[in-house]
Amino acid sequence: MGVHLFAEDKDGVVVIERAADLLDPDEAEKNRIIRVAILLRVGPTFQHVVVDLDLAFEILEALREICDPDTPERVAMLQAQITNIRMSPHERVLQYIARACSINLRLRPLDRIQPHRLMSSLRSGLRSDFASIATSLLREPEATLAGFRSVLLAYEADAERRQQASPAPAAPAVLAAIDGGGANSGAAAGGGIIAAGGGGGWNGGGRGGAGGRGGRGGGGRGGGGGRGGGGGGNGGGGGHPAHMSVGTRPNVQCDNCHYHGHYSGDCDKYLALRLQLEQAGILPAPNTRANARQPRASALPQAGGAVMVMPQATPPAYYAPQQQQQQHVVVAQPPPQQQMVVTPAAYYQHAPQVMAPAARPSPPQPVMMQVNGEMVQVHRVMCTLSPQLGMQLSALQNRAAVFVVDSGAFRSLVQQLSDLHNVRQAAAPVYVQFGTGPPQAATMEGDLLLSHNVAGQDKLLHIANVLCLPDAAVRVISVHQLAQSGIVSTFVGGRVLSHKESTGEVVLEGHVTGSEGVYVVEGRPVQPDTVQLQAQPQL
Repeated sequence: MGVHLFAEDKDGVVVIERAADLLDPDEAEKNRIIRVAILLRVGPTFQHVVVDLDLAFEILEALREICDPDTPERVAMLQAQITNIRMSPHERVLQYIARACSINLRLRPLDRIQPHRLMSSLRSGLRSDFASIATSLLREPEATLAGFRSVLLAYEADAERRQQASPAPAAPAVLAAIDGGGANSGAAAGGGIIAAGGGGGWNGGGRGGAGGRGGRGGGGRGGGGGRGGGGGGNGGGGGHPAHMSVGTRPNVQCDNCHYHGHYSGDCDKYLALRLQLEQAGILPAPNTRANARQPRASALPQAGGAVMVMPQATPPAYYAPQQQQQQHVVVAQPPPQQQMVVTPAAYYQHAPQVMAPAARPSPPQPVMMQVNGEMVQVHRVMCTLSPQLGMQLSALQNRAAVFVVDSGAFRSLVQQLSDLHNVRQAAAPVYVQFGTGPPQAATMEGDLLLSHNVAGQDKLLHIANVLCLPDAAVRVISVHQLAQSGIVSTFVGGRVLSHKESTGEVVLEGHVTGSEGVYVVEGRPVQPDTVQLQAQPQL
């Protein structure tokens, strides 16, 4: 169906045109496909199409409509390709899943393989290092293809990060030295698992015996020298790292960490990663499984480690950035003051592509505009308001529990005085312009007490000096106003996290919605006399 033509030309629109020519549709159908490709914003290179799976699938679906009619033989052939699909040694997870899904989309809807069966086929073809985590995901009754893909991507990124951080493997032992000199064998102390003894010299009449297996943290015994030759080699360092359990099964190798002595289901690495996926909401919570195992305390890192065990529920939540890869996560235990705690990239589905924490925003500058015949200072909010964003804000306006988190707003805004307490007259009218709309005057202000949820915990956030603007497009929380009180906001991985700079405690958590990149917080204003106030940030 012309899919492989994507790799033969760097201009995406030209590729679509050539694919349409080969499929020989009528002129109207060809023009429609080209328009679909342009409207979908096909990137200038083939890689852009591959990275955005949803975009690639929509293009494939458009081309699919003018393919040759499905025959029973063709349906059986495509279904067999999906059932027997295998992941090549150097293939990325994203490319592997995209390859299977593109084959499935070539079938008509009634003939397509259902998601759970598709995930089972994908799991069968995965490399051995992904088999254990994929099998556990398929056991979940609410597993989805999107969640399956996201977890594998996070697992792949975390494995690559640990591989880059680990030292290079030691060189193999030298078998023998010339003229009877014994050769040192094995890795440095504590480095290897099995250390072979050094051999005798070539002129010594024979090679020495092999050294023994190294224990936990200790080296093996060197081999003996040959007759007339030099002494045997030194035993290499052996054993597993001190924080990794060896277990009692020397003939069993784990598919996750590749160490001997335990099964994959008992692996500290697997259990800790699964717990983080549960905390992130990607997998069901632990209380849905009666016999859920907990990771052992040995999974905690001491310095530059790879994983952090998170308790089930220990309020409050804290913000722990990863210093090297600039990834971010919400944990339920405050980080140690003497070092940065590093965590796997499982909380955010696109953690490898996240940005660094946003810098403290500078105060938005007002502009001079003419209002009612006089020049006044006007503060602009969402000045890049597009028609699409305007429609999205109109939809958000009808949702009573939504606040927009805006990095360009100078003050927080609400539309109704009933959302505020301690209402008072503003010292002077404040003019605000939403997008390209007319300036509006805000004459009343008050304090906002926002009840919302952070990492599964109810929070109360108090924001002072909030303007009331009845004609405002949406309710707004100002990032600049938070920063003035020592609350740092980070837009990362489709989420916004606002944490106290002094302690790291997360006080606000939101997410992106729609295609225009609007970040929102789900919450509702409450009155102080209806709740028991706790220690919360005073802004």
